[in-house]
Amino acid sequence: MTKGKHMLKTALLVVAASAVTLAGCAGLPEKGAGPRVTNVTVENGYVVIDQEPIVIRGKGRVTWNVITPGYEFAPNGIEFKNPGPPYKDAADEFRCAREGKREGARESAIFHCDAAHSQRGAMYRYTIRVQPLGGGRVIEFDPTAMND
Repeated sequence: MTKGKHMLKTALLVVAASAVTLAGCAGLPEKGAGPRVTNVTVENGYVVIDQEPIVIRGKGRVTWNVITPGYEFAPNGIEFKNPGPPYKDAADEFRCAREGKREGARESAIFHCDAAHSQRGAMYRYTIRVQPLGGGRVIEFDPTAMND
């Protein structure tokens, strides 16, 4: 192989590797953009979420959306707590609210928390509470959120 062909092959390999690397980075969330929306479902009487733990990549908003028809967040639908080590106290870390946004007959399908992201690597325990539309037996689940 001539020196020119070898250099061309090397250059093409570098370009291809760079393209693959950049394509992989395109799907990463921006720093501080918050994680993607967490979908909350009710299956066989249990609350199920589509990401556990939620990874918070900087100061921003964390959002949950109940997608199971006939269910909504309870008034205290997302509540961070302090169960002790290894979890951190979330008292000053999260400010949460149920949105009064109407989506068809579901007034309270969305809950969000503004995250301070004050300590890298911190883990937090929280409770999700979902109920049938208009009230009824509250179903709970205790997942985790963590700062990157």
